[in-house]
Amino acid sequence: MNRAMCFLAVCGLALGGAEGSAAKETKTAPARDVFVEQTATDFDMAAKVSPPDRDLVVSFDLSGPKVGKYTLVCFIDGRIFKQEPFNLPGTFKLSVRGMEKGTHKVTLQLVDAGGNVGSITKKIQRP
Repeated sequence: MNRAMCFLAVCGLALGGAEGSAAKETKTAPARDVFVEQTATDFDMAAKVSPPDRDLVVSFDLSGPKVGKYTLVCFIDGRIFKQEPFNLPGTFKLSVRGMEKGTHKVTLQLVDAGGNVGSITKKIQRP
């Protein structure tokens, strides 16, 4: 299996697409490791983060090298939070209402149908 499929298998998630060559080694075990932001990636992503609005929603405007459909996996403070289909470029909105006040690390990973992974980590402030 390729690295993305191994990553999703560890997380207990599924992604359509063909399986590739043997798994490549990553720096961490993403689903179990608070250092998920150090996971090896295949492509670079950019994110413009807007501070929480009055409804306590943070917006992440994401872009990458290819326009298209991806699976977005969101980690908060190193723990998997959410997985959903995502079109790039696009905006991912995250409610911080249930988070403790203070600083949090949000890691967003995009996985394409070919198993390529992009990742970016940003610190956000919960007022």
